Amino acid sequence: MGEEGTMLDDENRWEIPADWWAEAIPGRDIGPRPEVGEGDAEDRVLLLEAAPEELARELAQLSSLRVGLFRLRTVAAGLSDDEYRSVVARLGDLRERSGDWRVRVAASVLAPSEQHWVDADLAATEPTFQQARAMLGASVTTRAQVEALTAVVRISFTTELGKRLICTAITRVGPDSAPLLETSLGTHWDQYHDGFGREFAHMLARFPTDDAFSMLLQYIGDPRHAMAIFDAAERFPRRALRLLKAVRKPSPTVGYLIDHIARTFPEVGAEFGSRTVRYREAALAEIPESLRQPPTAEPKKRKLQPVPSGLPDPTPVSLAWAEGEQAEFANAELWYSNSHIDDYQEELDRFVTAHDGVPTAIGYSPANEVPRLLAMAPADIARPYLRMEPGEGWPGEGALQRLLGRFGTDAVDYVDQILGRKGQESSVVMAPMTGARITRWMAHWNSSKSNRAAARGWFDRHYASALPDLIADAFAKTAKERNNAQAAMRYLAPAHRELMLRTAAGYGSDIAVAVAALLEPAAQRIPPIPDWFSMPGTSPILLAADRAVLPEPTIRAVVTYLMMCELDGNHSAIAELVSIADRDSLAEFAWSLFEQWRMAEFPAKGRWVLRAQALLGTDETADRLVPYLKAWPTESFYARAVSGLDALASIGTEGALLHLHRLSLRTDIGALSYEATQKIDQVAARLGLTTEDLADRLVPAFGFDSDGTLTLDYGRRGFVVRLDEQLGVIVFDATRGEDGCWVAGKQRKAVPRPGVNDEGESAASAHRSYATMRKGLKSEAAEQIRRIERAMVTRRRWTADAQRRVFDAHPLLSRITRRLVWAAFDETGSATAAFRIAEDGSYADVDDKTVELPDTAVVGIAHPVDLGAAVSGWGEVFTDYELLQPFEQLQRVSFAPGSAEVAAGLSAFEGSPAGAGPLLALRRRGWELALDGGVVDGLTRYLTADSAWVQLEISPGIDLDEPMAEWNQTLVQVHLKGDLTALDPVSASELLRDLHSLR
Repeated sequence: MGEEGTMLDDENRWEIPADWWAEAIPGRDIGPRPEVGEGDAEDRVLLLEAAPEELARELAQLSSLRVGLFRLRTVAAGLSDDEYRSVVARLGDLRERSGDWRVRVAASVLAPSEQHWVDADLAATEPTFQQARAMLGASVTTRAQVEALTAVVRISFTTELGKRLICTAITRVGPDSAPLLETSLGTHWDQYHDGFGREFAHMLARFPTDDAFSMLLQYIGDPRHAMAIFDAAERFPRRALRLLKAVRKPSPTVGYLIDHIARTFPEVGAEFGSRTVRYREAALAEIPESLRQPPTAEPKKRKLQPVPSGLPDPTPVSLAWAEGEQAEFANAELWYSNSHIDDYQEELDRFVTAHDGVPTAIGYSPANEVPRLLAMAPADIARPYLRMEPGEGWPGEGALQRLLGRFGTDAVDYVDQILGRKGQESSVVMAPMTGARITRWMAHWNSSKSNRAAARGWFDRHYASALPDLIADAFAKTAKERNNAQAAMRYLAPAHRELMLRTAAGYGSDIAVAVAALLEPAAQRIPPIPDWFSMPGTSPILLAADRAVLPEPTIRAVVTYLMMCELDGNHSAIAELVSIADRDSLAEFAWSLFEQWRMAEFPAKGRWVLRAQALLGTDETADRLVPYLKAWPTESFYARAVSGLDALASIGTEGALLHLHRLSLRTDIGALSYEATQKIDQVAARLGLTTEDLADRLVPAFGFDSDGTLTLDYGRRGFVVRLDEQLGVIVFDATRGEDGCWVAGKQRKAVPRPGVNDEGESAASAHRSYATMRKGLKSEAAEQIRRIERAMVTRRRWTADAQRRVFDAHPLLSRITRRLVWAAFDETGSATAAFRIAEDGSYADVDDKTVELPDTAVVGIAHPVDLGAAVSGWGEVFTDYELLQPFEQLQRVSFAPGSAEVAAGLSAFEGSPAGAGPLLALRRRGWELALDGGVVDGLTRYLTADSAWVQLEISPGIDLDEPMAEWNQTLVQVHLKGDLTALDPVSASELLRDLHSLR
């Protein structure tokens, strides 16, 4: 809050703060007069006695030297009345006689009392370099002069002199100088000048005018100005609430400020209809003891435990696959592959022989090359080499994943040796691996902020197999291993304490007693609550039972415990809070902390606020957080964005995980998409799912039931919204039936906004649901159509039972998949029966006969190659039923096995012309660009079977800075590792389709 406090009685009263005069340049006409001392004698002589020619020469020089001119003005302001009149006369004579604009501007600065001089200089066409008039800001006194000045000049605040110039103008003009401050805020904004910008924002926050507050509101999304807006709102709450409520599209921050003002100044809130609900304050007996007061004493330190005997032996490294994970690993993409290798045996023998069986070089050398060759080579060739010692290079995650996925336990030791080298660990590769060395490394990662999420994802998945190694390391000789293991055990204790104690008891009573002691709460420093925390600014926490509000001491205790959660992940007191408090009020409380942190410009020590979102947040929290996660990497706050991803993963709701999944697919947020991919993979692994299976479960329903109906209750009236087969929406008025349910009536264009006769919160909530649905439905439908098409071309499979649960029961997915042909597949991958899904969920074949499938049957989206000659028959069925397909399936260009195109191979495309646009468009189909100095000279695509990949070489190449400059390209070479006829039929057909699209 500002120094003057809150001005509830008179929000239009204006007084210049005393400290502003200290920054301003003294003037004769306004403000306190300075005293002229002996040190000013030379300047005094210049002003009063120097020859006119000498004075004019000095003024011309000083016009570009602000320090000297401002010093001379200070001397002039301290002269006696007679002396000042004499100086003004001399300056006036010089202005008349001199044609030099520099003399005129200097005179206006030295004699600010002569306002007609200022007006004349502002209206002059000289100097042509308008910025030279900036010094006139020291003499302006009216808003008209300020507007004239800002129309041609941006007063720079890059120096202390620039700041003094602005301070001078605002002390002379007062609130009418707001345009000058606004102009200053909008220019020269960078890290070096942040301090000046903040000061000017806080100056603007002291002006008691609508203009000043409205100017600040333009910056409400900028954390650097947030605190100034907050100060202005508390200083002038009535004005702030009136202007905030007039914002047409209020952001969450606007909503937060409105609520904050209403809570802090309830009488003002009541004037504008923001009536604060008065809750009963919860009694101490209703609050857990740990939350009644903030903690004040340091926890007792844990006693050092003696090393018990009979500790478990280290477990060997092994694999524990999640469902579908091994297949994903086996088909992982390599970030770099050897080009044009047809004989892997010859290539491997050359590398191994050349290096005496132990490749050791670095870079793109055999040390890197051998593991990559083994990852791609046929199994019978690669397997014997897995017994050799790998070289020192890093082959990439994809190569190690493929080795584990293809060769299983035969590759474990080989891969483990590569991962065991410093700096070559990978949470992605280690995900299915268990054993003492892996457990030890994950315990190490658990103790570091940057890798903690990956480690905890691994522990959540492998906790049972990791316990013996954690117990052994918890009493290790080295303090580092001991502390890491104990910290990991304390992380696991809340969910697995009983299993941990039973496991320890299996090794003897001494170990059981020692482990039980280790699981006691760790000693932890009690942090002070930050200065930026505002009790009135927090949203109340309500008890779930009767919505009584928690008192201030409890709120301070909650904040303290949340701060203590930053490293340990959770606190027992917060767990107790969650068990008694209303979930929505907890989320709003956590977000009010986020808004305060934002208004304080996100200080680094406030990172615990993101952990608070993780512990207390909901789907709405995730919706609010995502825009910040997208923006932070572009503002050089990457680490903060990664912590935000941790919060999404920890919130764990379908909405939060859906956001995380979408971020993992974005290409415009740089490395953050990779971090999001890592975290969504960890979540999937923790749930025992593949990433794609998890994505199936995250598709939002937007409130529609399984029949595609959304009911909106406004109280006295209601509306029914239905999804059509094309995922469009149809809106109906609704009336209540005898059973109290809403019944659709007359169709209407859209759902209206709530009116005065509708039930307040109920209608507002219903309309928000509708708005959310309309905002997200189109983009979500497009994303799911892309995903399902990708499932077809990658030959993804489900059981019939999973298909029914995932697709048939979902209002969006069912409307997509009912317009496609499905098929059942045998163990060889061949289609055995094709069917479509009717509206009642039954399966029908091309003759409309019912198809019965057991729950265990393997099904997938049929590719035209799977359907063969039946494609035309299915086309007729879909035409008869007027089913419009969501993407090309039955009309898809395809090439059957044995066709002339497949037999001709890929050499037929060499020498063919291709446009730059179609080539770049291949990225949407899974192709990767090969770059050489910013020029695309080739594209590569990794196929889904048999370790195959295809590579295009193009000429002259596509400059990504000017992709249209060389539109006409030539396919110099099309190289496939392997034989086209040996590919699975779908992969071969899709590859030929891609290449034909270039013609």
